[in-house]
Amino acid sequence: MVPVSALESHRELWRALEEAYPVAFVARRGDEMGQVDAAVCFPGHSLPERLRVPCLLLERASAARARDPFSVEMSRSSDLDRTLRTQRLLEREAAVRRLQAAGVPVVRWAGPGSLDPVLRQIGARGGRPSAVRR
Repeated sequence: MVPVSALESHRELWRALEEAYPVAFVARRGDEMGQVDAAVCFPGHSLPERLRVPCLLLERASAARARDPFSVEMSRSSDLDRTLRTQRLLEREAAVRRLQAAGVPVVRWAGPGSLDPVLRQIGARGGRPSAVRR
């Protein structure tokens, strides 16, 4: 992981990933890659040109993209687990804000019955459901 400070500043994320997957995150300077299986490089830093392992190179969002939800799109690579291939992961909070701004009720699931108030509210609106083509 480059820079070394990224390991500390995102400690909870790396710890959760290490618990979920058989990986270990270590911090390295760009010129100290040594024996690593893959690399994560944060904005403003660089890796050696001839790095022979997979690398996730993070970049800053452009001004136009900064207001859009963050998303990760998985490739079709056979190196990925089949369940992840071509999947798209969205930043939940940005997607929720967009839905709410469009008038769509959004409720956090809290077990059986937690959606009932919203369903009653929708049912009380009257009229019939309508579909919108995008």
